[in-house]
Amino acid sequence: AFGTNKEASEKAVREYSEALRLAGETVSDRKDGNEILLIKARLLAGRALAFEVGLEYQSALVDYDDALATALQANAPNDPLIVNQKANVLAALGDWQSARTFYVKSANGFRDSSRKTGGTSGDARFRANGVAF
Repeated sequence: AFGTNKEASEKAVREYSEALRLAGETVSDRKDGNEILLIKARLLAGRALAFEVGLEYQSALVDYDDALATALQANAPNDPLIVNQKANVLAALGDWQSARTFYVKSANGFRDSSRKTGGTSGDARFRANGVAF
């Protein structure tokens, strides 16, 4: 239904890029900039994953970095799942030391967020509770 991974990746990248363009136009029209920044961070993370599916790891890395930085601009904590995805890309690029650093950050993020929500370390429901972007 979706064709090859490459075709699906290219289509998703186009769609996320258009959504990012529209979100960029919206930022200047609204007062709730943090909310728009969080939407942009989510869109960047989605496009990064689309690049990753298409094996475009450098582009994925740029978007994961931008997603994390954009979320921080909105005073949102780093999403440990996005940090983990960044680590996966670093590993795919052969940067094992950096990948390890981000895997550890991701694990700590999951641990710390479960403490904030009263869950267990294996409980990822915190993502739906607004703890992460």
